[in-house]
Amino acid sequence: MKLELKTNREIRAEKFVAEILPFLKRTFLQKLFRKKEIKLGKVAQKSGDKLTAGSALEVYLPDPRKYFFDLTGNQIIFEDKDVIAFVKRAGITTHTGVGTRGDDLRSCAEKLLNLKLTVVHRLDRGTSGVIVFAKNSATARKLENAFRERKVFKKYFALVEGTPKTDSGQINFPLKKVGVKMEVAEKGLAAETKWKVIKKFKGRTLLDVEITTGRTHQIRAHLAEIGLPVVGDDLYPSTRPPRRTRSEQAASIGSRMFLHATELRILNYTFEAKISEEFLNF
Repeated sequence: MKLELKTNREIRAEKFVAEILPFLKRTFLQKLFRKKEIKLGKVAQKSGDKLTAGSALEVYLPDPRKYFFDLTGNQIIFEDKDVIAFVKRAGITTHTGVGTRGDDLRSCAEKLLNLKLTVVHRLDRGTSGVIVFAKNSATARKLENAFRERKVFKKYFALVEGTPKTDSGQINFPLKKVGVKMEVAEKGLAAETKWKVIKKFKGRTLLDVEITTGRTHQIRAHLAEIGLPVVGDDLYPSTRPPRRTRSEQAASIGSRMFLHATELRILNYTFEAKISEEFLNF
């Protein structure tokens, strides 16, 4: 596909393209320059070439559907005329908001795939896994109604700090938004989270989690409240911290939050995304 990008000031070619297409990895962007896929008129540009105000670059990208995973880390798992579903990587937001500049998943998909997408549900920046967008207004209404009426099945994997005393449980604490967090509150919104143990590690446990409600940060807030915070979640540390040695407390677990949306059933669709090996290497 070909993208036309117009500058409004003097700027280096590589810097300009990186600003307009922030979801492209730098190594891939440099490859486009080397393969002469970025041109000013008929002249191939080098990364260090200076552009003047009003310059119009043409950027040629390979088949975006084939290379979408390589470009952004978000894999297309299903697409038809009404919806498109991805495995979202941890660290990217669902849509543009405070602190983002067009490098969210929806913006990336719209620019690369030449689509107009509607957000019908969200995953937190740190959460990976299944997410679906509507490709037209009629489908968006159907999906939104299904979420609102709780006619969906949502399943997650959560790697948590600590070891539960039982192999399964259900959390029904109502939640209320206080600042940027959700807190347990008597007059909050009803929220239900079911969990069961998949595998136990030293000081950590992998849980299978199902939610019938979809409150903001629900899984994270609920699990932290019962002393099983999601590994890597700095916003919701445990209110009942497990006893751990200093070496265990200092152990590095990487930079991501270990929460993964593994299955979504909605309307006549079923979308699935397996967890990566990093969830099991403890």
